[in-house]
Amino acid sequence: CFVTAVSQAGQQFLGQLGKGEPKDVFLGGAILILLLASVFGWSVYESRKNERAQYLLSQGLRSYQQFSQAGERDSLLKAESTFKLLLREGRKGLSDVARLYLGKISRAQNRTEEARTYYRQVAQGSQDPLLKRAAAAALQELGGSK
Repeated sequence: CFVTAVSQAGQQFLGQLGKGEPKDVFLGGAILILLLASVFGWSVYESRKNERAQYLLSQGLRSYQQFSQAGERDSLLKAESTFKLLLREGRKGLSDVARLYLGKISRAQNRTEEARTYYRQVAQGSQDPLLKRAAAAALQELGGSK
């Protein structure tokens, strides 16, 4: 069995480590510490990327809401640039939300073909059924997927 073989190999390694030179024990410990530090560093890096993506989403939504309520063109442009930045972050679920809003923004600026492209990407590629339905409904409002 694979688990038994791994367990035996681990016991053998630990047995040899106990009999080994202090230099070997130190080297093994240093490698282990570096490995743990690398894993910790990677998790911090990924966490920060997720935080940045969430921040961009909230900023984009806030700017779009300001446009919706007050009709401020500057807010619409800010929302557009923020959602495009979010797309570059490459977070799958958040990218789909960004595309959906970029479709709305394109539509508000009478760029219907661009809006169709964004909606189509969400309708065909999203894993979220709610986002897919919203994109499909927006495509239908635009007159299909031409």
